[in-house]
Amino acid sequence: KTDTRKGRIGTRFNGIFYDDFSWFFSQKLSFDTFQDLDLRAEEALGLSYSIIEKTKLSFTLNFGVARVDSFYDPGEDQGFFGIPLGFDANWDITEQLHFSHNTTWVSSSSELANYIVSAHSKLELSLDKNWAVNTKHEMATTSQPPIGKKKTDHSLSIKLSYKF
Repeated sequence: KTDTRKGRIGTRFNGIFYDDFSWFFSQKLSFDTFQDLDLRAEEALGLSYSIIEKTKLSFTLNFGVARVDSFYDPGEDQGFFGIPLGFDANWDITEQLHFSHNTTWVSSSSELANYIVSAHSKLELSLDKNWAVNTKHEMATTSQPPIGKKKTDHSLSIKLSYKF
């Protein structure tokens, strides 16, 4: 396919409870026509540990429990309880240049070979206080997609954005 429609939306709630430790709850919804994925819903509850927390640099590890449900068109729908492992990294390279990256690996609690991996990297160049240029790379992999469905999708986007 030369064109595809995909989207992702999510929210995450954090609460610090001891020094560098915090709890989190996250909810993500996504779709990807390249993988014939109509909808994927992920809910996770877990712990985060901040390894590095400085003004210009942060690195956090995440661990928890999750529920993942994937709905394909046409095809078999999949769902499992899993163990999410991941990390978040943020780096203010300069006052105008910011890099962020998030990788999450969620494996089925009953079969470790059944997993999904998502990685999102973004480089943002601030042109002034409201305007920025964003370059984003996204990757999604499903280890055991239904027969005939794509296993991995990559996308690269460049956007001009305005912050209100």
